[in-house]
This record gives sequence, C-alpha cells and structure tokens, in this order.
Amino acid sequence: MTAPALTVEALRVERQGRVTLAVERLELPPRCVLAVVGRNGAGKTTLLHALAGLVPHDGTVRLDGVVTAPEARRRRSALVLQRAALARASVEANAAHGLRLRGVGRDEARARGRAALAAVGLEALSGRDARTLSGGEAQRLALARALAVEPALLLLDEPSTHLDAVGRAELREHLARALGAGTATTVLATHDPREALRLATWLVVLDGGRPVQEGLPADVAARPASELVARLLEVDDAGPGPGGAIR
Repeated sequence: MTAPALTVEALRVERQGRVTLAVERLELPPRCVLAVVGRNGAGKTTLLHALAGLVPHDGTVRLDGVVTAPEARRRRSALVLQRAALARASVEANAAHGLRLRGVGRDEARARGRAALAAVGLEALSGRDARTLSGGEAQRLALARALAVEPALLLLDEPSTHLDAVGRAELREHLARALGAGTATTVLATHDPREALRLATWLVVLDGGRPVQEGLPADVAARPASELVARLLEVDDAGPGPGGAIR
C-alpha cells in the first residue's frame, strides 16, 4: 500500500474564541488532487493556510510520514492565490522567481521556469511584461511559478474566482494537464463545481469549518448527503478517480 503523502490529525483553528476549522483526520496519497468546496466562510481558505503553515493551529501535519512544523511546510508547499501577485518583470523572470528566492542558481531557475511555462501553455509569452497578461494568463503564470519550485504540497485558493467563463474553462484544462503530469499532492479550494468535478480525484464539502461529506467526486455529486451539497455540485461532468479520505 502506498504511504500517504499528506496526513492531518485533529487539525483545529480558532479565531477570537471561535472554531473556524476542525478536521479530525485527513489522508491523501501521492499526486492526489483534493477539491474542497463550500459556501463563502466555510473554511476552505483557512484549511489551505493551515496546511501551508500560515496560521496558528492545533493538530499534527505529516508530509511523507514525517511530522512537519509550519516553517518546514512553508518551504515544501506552494500557494496560488485568487489573484496573481506578479513582479514587475518578464513572464520568464516571474516563473523563476520562487526558485531564485530559494537560492537556486540563475541558469537552473531559468530552465525550470521555462519548463513550468511550457506546462501551462505560456512558453510563447516568456519575454512579455507580466503586467500585460490577461487575467487567465496571469493565473496560469502564478501556477507555473508554483510548479517550478516542485512543491510536495500544491495549494490552490480559488484560482478561477475572478475569471470570466472562457478564462475559467481555459484554466481548468491547463490545470488538468499540469496536475496530471506533476508529482505534487494538491489541495484545491474552489466555489466552482465544474472545476472540482473536472480536476479532483477526491472531494470534501466543508460547512462551518467541518467536513459534511467526502468521497469520489462522481459519487458525492450523484448522492449528495444534504440539500447544501446538492446545491454546491449542480453539474454532471464529474470523472471518478483514486483518492484519499477525510472525515
């Protein structure tokens, strides 16, 4: 049996005396894509930030079976935000930016950045000023920058939120190809059911910071446990796949 790439036990986040996230156990195998769906304020972003070591929390997080402190997880993860935060530089320089911050040499960083750009279909724009990109292109560049550092844990925080329908569809397809070819274990927070059902190999629905249903995407969509879950997954283009477990 393959050992879990990510294991979480008793993960709990409190803010001003209120529990905003409570996940008793989470196990994901290598290369799993977990989609986390829920209403605004359900705890999706909080979960990503806790996994990335960006917010104080209780509980244990293991990467490849090893308990990791928040500092270590920050080094081994990459977070893509709702809006791409790009440097005033070329597309190529932005793709290599995270590597340079990690001390990777210029030539190696450039080569790995170019490979990541190719993975998201932006290699032809490598010389462009990143500030001239469309919203969808900017999000693909943010994804390339994250992929270039070869993270153990890739965290995607509603990456298509601010895109139009065409941009969302294009980003979904580039994500599908990049995640399928990559080695990271991915946690995707999303409000878009098509994104969740197209990309995920395992799915969890959060409400009030707690999981209320989990399973293979097609199974959850076909047999929602509540009216809330049914409303959140009102599409039928799911594809099943191997996953993990969360409860």
